[in-house]
Amino acid sequence: MSQFLSPQTVVWIRSLIQYNAKTSGRDKFFRLLQNIINFYLWRANLKTTGRPSKEDESLRGLQHLADSLSSCRQLLRLGNFLSAFDAALKSLHLDDGVLRFLLTTSKLQSALDVFLDNLLFVHKLGFYSLTPGGLSSVKGNKDKFSFLSVFLSLLRDFYEIMSIVEHEVRREKETKRRFKARRPGSQSNLNSLVDDKSKPQSHLNDPVSERIAPKTVDFCPGDDATSKLIDTTTTTTTTNANVNINAKAPTSNGLFYPSSSPTSIRDIDLPKFLQFLWTHHFPLCLDTIKNGADLVLPMKNVGLITDVEQGFVYICGMTSSLCGIFTIWNPVHRLVPA
Repeated sequence: MSQFLSPQTVVWIRSLIQYNAKTSGRDKFFRLLQNIINFYLWRANLKTTGRPSKEDESLRGLQHLADSLSSCRQLLRLGNFLSAFDAALKSLHLDDGVLRFLLTTSKLQSALDVFLDNLLFVHKLGFYSLTPGGLSSVKGNKDKFSFLSVFLSLLRDFYEIMSIVEHEVRREKETKRRFKARRPGSQSNLNSLVDDKSKPQSHLNDPVSERIAPKTVDFCPGDDATSKLIDTTTTTTTTNANVNINAKAPTSNGLFYPSSSPTSIRDIDLPKFLQFLWTHHFPLCLDTIKNGADLVLPMKNVGLITDVEQGFVYICGMTSSLCGIFTIWNPVHRLVPA
């Protein structure tokens, strides 16, 4: 294949093959397609009230396609609750206690959500029948588990962001401390000078000092060797005297507003910090956007929000699907530990 195509095309085709081989990749693509179709149907239904009329065959065909994609996604997720449960067990070995709790509970809720979704799919196929009351209970519990799973995942993202903020605050405080310590005339430098002057001059008669002190050299004017000795001594003395003056101040991260008081979270420059996150912590930003978009539908299903247009729900579904597709296509941008 590389003999007939360019290297970029070969890499793209291989990435497409690897993506298609993953069940989660196909699920995210079908979900994106399903949300696009549902959004189009929602827009069409705004003009014609109710479901598509029998005369409009194109809209009816799109509705059947959306239903088929939903069933296909349920088939792809069949048995995936075991993978979610295994991920919950793996997260028990994390060192960070907060991260261990959030990831473990989130994966457990996700496993229960997928299990109930598989149960509804089996009932839909007719292999297992549920009573009307049992069916309603399963759907309600599935929505609750889905909401808890996404909510805990979003809390994990916020915890990661706050950890980054605290790290940058400590770094800024350390930068200010070093800068004050290196300034000429700072309190630390003055204290060191006072300590040097207050020391007794007993080293003048100290035998040990006589061994390490520079010896007197007799020289004649114009002696090259002696001139080099004088130049070297003078240069060394001047350099040591000006070491604090010429020292460069540590570089600030530029994420905080200038303040004379100790740096805190309140001093953060939000636009610069968001740009910093997008540049240096892109997987975290991607996961936060994905979980935030995923949270809308479960919140609507459990009744926490009621005045949300169905079209906005479809847009959030498309956003989450795109983030998932991008993460699966390029695993480098996947937030770890997952």
